Amino acid sequence: MFLQRRSLQQLALAAINSPPKTGGSDYAIFGTRIDEKTRVGPVDWISSKGTLVVTKDHPKIVECLHSPLKPVCKLLPELSSSFTRLTGFNKVMITDYGLQAYHLALRFAAYWGQAKKGVPFQDAVMLATPSSFIGRCFPTESSWPLIKLIAFNNLSALEGELWTNNNVCGLLMDTIQWGDSVEEPGPGYLAEVRRTCDKHNVLWIADETSCGLGRTGQMMAYMSQGCQPDIVILAPTLGCGLYQI
Repeated sequence: MFLQRRSLQQLALAAINSPPKTGGSDYAIFGTRIDEKTRVGPVDWISSKGTLVVTKDHPKIVECLHSPLKPVCKLLPELSSSFTRLTGFNKVMITDYGLQAYHLALRFAAYWGQAKKGVPFQDAVMLATPSSFIGRCFPTESSWPLIKLIAFNNLSALEGELWTNNNVCGLLMDTIQWGDSVEEPGPGYLAEVRRTCDKHNVLWIADETSCGLGRTGQMMAYMSQGCQPDIVILAPTLGCGLYQI
């Protein structure tokens, strides 16, 4: 399942030695495999850091883009209905790009905490794991919301933070960590996360950008442990490398 990637030094040399006006490439991206032309070799589990989970330039999606488009007002209900059928959720929000989806999820959690827990919106605290997108890319100091990092696959760390901080409104983490290396949730870990969040009245926000849509054998990776989060983020992988969503 895991793909051994080149070292940083090798990537830098590849970029330096590339032809003019092009950048160095870690691997060629054509479809689901590293070498899509020969269909030989391992499956591309990296998927361009989660943005090409359904592969790049999928022929059916390209065909849809080139065919006469239906009015957007007719497409949105169809898209929303597909999501609810695949995930079991009953509400869908479409955003323009991936980062907007994260901001929206955090705001939902903060407003929910204000309404359900009495935590002022500006005082909301969100938990995240260091290797997740939110943990790597959002500032943890002097920003809203306050992001506190906890270890992945460590229920004691999660429980301890929730016992000591009543302002925690949400836990946002990748179901499978893929920032520095691939780390899967341990047996029963996600089910315990669900139980712990319910116990402390905290929203569980699952980032399925890199592992959803059938990549792990289930439609969503969290389904493998028989539990369901409160919010799921899928952007930006839905764009198939062709458009932002």
